[in-house]
Amino acid sequence: MKLVSIVKEINLKKHLVDSTAVMTVATPVMAAVEKFNQHPLATQTSINSRLLAIGLTYAGFGSLFTWLRGHSRNMFGITPESTEKAKKFHDIAYSLAYGVVTTVPFYLIAGARGEQDVGWNTFYNVAAMGATGWLLGYSVDAFRDFFNVEPSERLPQVIQQFSPREKKGLAALAVTASLAITGLAYNLAPYFS
Repeated sequence: MKLVSIVKEINLKKHLVDSTAVMTVATPVMAAVEKFNQHPLATQTSINSRLLAIGLTYAGFGSLFTWLRGHSRNMFGITPESTEKAKKFHDIAYSLAYGVVTTVPFYLIAGARGEQDVGWNTFYNVAAMGATGWLLGYSVDAFRDFFNVEPSERLPQVIQQFSPREKKGLAALAVTASLAITGLAYNLAPYFS
């Protein structure tokens, strides 16, 4: 598929919603992984990597992640009618594969150097992507529903019946919690090193 047709397939609202959903989960998880492992990144390198991730995600990698996820779901027969277990398994496997391909170049661009920074943090990052892959996928589906991009059958019935304003409030709460947890990770890290 040509790049032009991919760009046409992605609309700005969906891109912003998908990117925000991905960053809401990924930012605090990866900040914690980078700071609370046996080979932690220097705080500035970790902050650089989080800022780079946010920039790349909003520059197009968020949509690339979700676009590829959609095609992967189609390839493996994951539909809205599939079981939640099948959806979770797919999202875990997909996130692992995506992490294996993207993590080493990402850390090199972020300024990490050497086996300890690049090698070990790649290992921990990919493991975390696999562990939280189901949450990344769920977050994308939920945010799409919250911002009226497409409904999600994955949400509990009670949340599906929320008003658009209440759903946007849930999204704002999730983003706020994400930022708070990220800040907490950086503030607590010196006490555990």
